[in-house]
Amino acid sequence: MSIESNFREDYFVKIEALFAVIRSRGLTLSPLDYDYAKTWFDSGIPLSCVLRGIRDAVYHKLARNDGEEIRSLGYCRWAVNREFREYKLGNQFHQPDVAAKELSNDQVSALLASFTFDLNRARQTALKSEVNDLASWLEIVIFKIEAHESLLHTLPITQDQLEAELRADDDEMMNGVIDSAPSELLDRIEAEVIRKMRDFRNSMSAVEFENTKEKAIKSRLRTAFMLPVLTLYSL
Repeated sequence: MSIESNFREDYFVKIEALFAVIRSRGLTLSPLDYDYAKTWFDSGIPLSCVLRGIRDAVYHKLARNDGEEIRSLGYCRWAVNREFREYKLGNQFHQPDVAAKELSNDQVSALLASFTFDLNRARQTALKSEVNDLASWLEIVIFKIEAHESLLHTLPITQDQLEAELRADDDEMMNGVIDSAPSELLDRIEAEVIRKMRDFRNSMSAVEFENTKEKAIKSRLRTAFMLPVLTLYSL
């Protein structure tokens, strides 16, 4: 199985797992829900946008209190599309609709643990696909996240300081992913990005074009490898 097939499988597994918890039913998606998930994957929508959109749709449904359950992922499409629009507009570090409030240490610990879980999952998939350079790099990132969690309970650190550390870790993680990703995958993504940017090239300076291209490539790689956005504001 190719590395893309492995990440595609993990993409669906995480959607299935979350939707199963919401519906209190089995893990298997219906054929219609599978088509929704496939459309999101094929459209390049990051898994984080999909999962956040599903959760937002659930919160919206609960707020309405109409007693009806969510029977299909189709109900969540509006929320997933909204999350993806925000992502494309450059809101990479998702901000809640209301001002961010200070998180408790337990909340921060849970968030860091979720990063570690997602990164370990991506690392195992990379190992299974024999992309050892990527697996080694992700191991370094995991070590840093675990160090943050350890220091959280031993040294005084503000939420803003931790957020700055996480954003730096996220930038470093994505630069490392570019360096360690399979060359054939990186070449194909770069070619696709350049092709899609072709119509905008004349309206950009050379520097703007290269910066935009780099951001787009990183975004595609994050989606391909199902990597979390390392920020406190992804809740």
